[in-house]
Amino acid sequence: MARPHKYPACPRCRKNFTRRSHRQGFVERIISLVYAYPFRCQLCAHRFHAILWGVRFERYRPDRREYRRIPVQAAAFFSNELVQGQGTVVNLSMRGCGLRTDIRLQPGDVLGLKLEGLDGLQQIAIDAAVVRSFGKQEACLEVLRIHDNEREKLRQVIETLLATGKEDQAI
Repeated sequence: MARPHKYPACPRCRKNFTRRSHRQGFVERIISLVYAYPFRCQLCAHRFHAILWGVRFERYRPDRREYRRIPVQAAAFFSNELVQGQGTVVNLSMRGCGLRTDIRLQPGDVLGLKLEGLDGLQQIAIDAAVVRSFGKQEACLEVLRIHDNEREKLRQVIETLLATGKEDQAI
């Protein structure tokens, strides 16, 4: 889905990969009356406000995620004390991913995850990701813990995908 207008660049990392964030609380609802809206950077996770004169956003947004999921195809290996298996990561963001697998995972399961085949990188290791939902052989995972160097590799992959226009196909 194309953006109706240009979103502001992140004031922290200066990248143009931002997404409008949910308004939190009374103050943010009030300041949105004067066109000041919250945004979140998809790369560095910085949340900030920007004024977009004359722009009004719809109140209803079916996707409530703070981070845009970008379609990918990458091999994934996961494990915890009770289960281990493999699958395919079908979408990815800085805070989560969709994992297609034949192994039935339960909401609340915490897994270690290794992603391979992303933009020429050998591997990205995620220390802990929790299964938020599972249906039709696809688990929705939220990243809980990742080392800084692995987070930087993930950020580079996301930035490359966003720069190549993959966000227009985002789920």
